[in-house]
Amino acid sequence: MNSCSNKWLSVTYFTECLGCFLSFLMNAIFLSLLFKKQKTPFGNYQYLMAAFSGIGMFYSLCSFSIKPNFYVTENYFIIFTVFNNLILPKSLGSISLAIYGSCYAMMLSLITIQFYYRFTSVSDPVSLARRFSLKALAFWALLVILFSGLFGSLSYILYGPNVNKDSQLSQDFLKTYCLYSDEYVYIGPQYSFHDKENKKIYHMLSIGGICITAIMLWATFLIVVYFIYRIYKVFAERGLPFYASKKLQRQLFKTLILQSLIPIMCMYIPLTFMFVFSMFGVGSESVANLISMFAAIYPSLDPLLAMICIKSMKAIIKNIICCSRNRRIQIDVVDTDYTDLRVAYALQDISVRNGDAVA
Repeated sequence: MNSCSNKWLSVTYFTECLGCFLSFLMNAIFLSLLFKKQKTPFGNYQYLMAAFSGIGMFYSLCSFSIKPNFYVTENYFIIFTVFNNLILPKSLGSISLAIYGSCYAMMLSLITIQFYYRFTSVSDPVSLARRFSLKALAFWALLVILFSGLFGSLSYILYGPNVNKDSQLSQDFLKTYCLYSDEYVYIGPQYSFHDKENKKIYHMLSIGGICITAIMLWATFLIVVYFIYRIYKVFAERGLPFYASKKLQRQLFKTLILQSLIPIMCMYIPLTFMFVFSMFGVGSESVANLISMFAAIYPSLDPLLAMICIKSMKAIIKNIICCSRNRRIQIDVVDTDYTDLRVAYALQDISVRNGDAVA
């Protein structure tokens, strides 16, 4: 007979604390480098990257405050938190989990907008003034708020606690995690339950809700894949379809692929496995908790990858680490990559500054 254990809860707790610390550290370094005067200006794209870093830190703070865990069986898909680990008041337990769902959806929507910006910058940079002006900022902010708010509201309304889930989870959590019903709070869809006659009844409201939220999440993924494909097509065209050299095109596309793999591996794939496992009656405690672990680490990986791939940032970091001993190297030589990037971002800035004329 297997005894209960909270081992995975402890591992998840440590990962979320570490993820929050690394997220604030990496994003703070990234922001300081982003707005530091460099050979390579980033144009208005720096504000989008700054917003993404800010939201990443907010998401990490949300994850650290709530400490979400996942639990999957053949009947339900549960997000829960232990009261002892919850920084927020206990009365906000279910609401806090819905807020975490909103933050998760917010990160995915911002990833989509970031790839849309990247696609626009390489395919039609003069339209950046119209699509990402200060006036358009309100539209993008409203879109993100509506998307994440709808996701969180559906989670709270459709997946809240009920008598059937309370009864079943109290047994499962005591057996699995040594937790009593007054030590945790949860939300999550319940696909089916058994009535007094032991007849299996499907909970259509939860099934419908999980279909809606799954469509919302995977719509963002498909849009990202579409933009990656379109950017690849632009890079593959003959000539110079945008203001940069072929060498720089390959560099940017390599960065784009790496930056797309991280959210896919950390945000989409683990969550998809949990949806599939729960629908087909496959449960795994260790795999379920990987969702919150990967999601907690993701906000620190994205700025780290950007600092590694962006040459101007990497050069600054290298000079700091090497105590500036290489400052005298080729001071009269201009790197062609920097020249190409200056031209690209300068032309994008011109289009933005003359937005009224372009529009």
